[in-house]
Amino acid sequence: IPPAVQPYEHSGKLSKTLGYCFVKFDKYIGCTSRPTSSSFHCEMRDKVANDPSEWHTGEVLLELKGAGVSSSALTVLEEIGLDGATFVRLTPEDFETDELCLEPADQQRVLQVVEKLKACSAPVTNKDMVHVKDWVMTAVCVDAQGNSFFGERRIPLKGSSEGNCIGMLSDLIGAKGLIFRETPHDYAFDWHVAPAKQYILNLDAAVEVEVSDGSKKIIEAGSAFYVEDTFGKGHISRSVGNKVRRSVFILVDDEH
Repeated sequence: IPPAVQPYEHSGKLSKTLGYCFVKFDKYIGCTSRPTSSSFHCEMRDKVANDPSEWHTGEVLLELKGAGVSSSALTVLEEIGLDGATFVRLTPEDFETDELCLEPADQQRVLQVVEKLKACSAPVTNKDMVHVKDWVMTAVCVDAQGNSFFGERRIPLKGSSEGNCIGMLSDLIGAKGLIFRETPHDYAFDWHVAPAKQYILNLDAAVEVEVSDGSKKIIEAGSAFYVEDTFGKGHISRSVGNKVRRSVFILVDDEH
């Protein structure tokens, strides 16, 4: 993303606003504990196009290889032509046959993958999703007199009543656009208001924010916070730990 011309000193580098973004705040439990090179990823949450029951033998073997199934066991599974439709229906009893005789450790790994993939591919409907908790983040708010202060922004997260592995999701939040930003290691931006109500995602470094009464708070790397002081005194933001910071601004409607 090419950075735009810096609009003010020490503001850092800004991309152009991308005006076609919707954002989900989500927290999920991955289906596997390792990266997978197969076409199926739980985090894609595409339950139709990535249905494991429609895999061919090569895709099944690739998933099992990534899960640590031994090469000798993979050879056995390849010889019997284990496809996705058979794979997702495997049970412990299937391994008692001569055709599917694997070492106990391999049997366990195969069955663990089967159970995880079943959970990921199970369809999730709105009626399955129930409120589980709120994602609570820091908010930079403003009162009627234009004084900024720290508050909270709460995003309700819903989870599946069936225990599906996608984890917890918020409702879809409409956004006006997003901006990618990089600020220098010595970033210190004096009193200023937010250009719009927005969520800010700190990707790789923290930022210190100061509000009207002198209170300060450090928003850590990997955290999100909400800023709505679009008028009044505004706030100060500073770098932390002499680090360059990359962040993303997600602009939302005034009514949000």
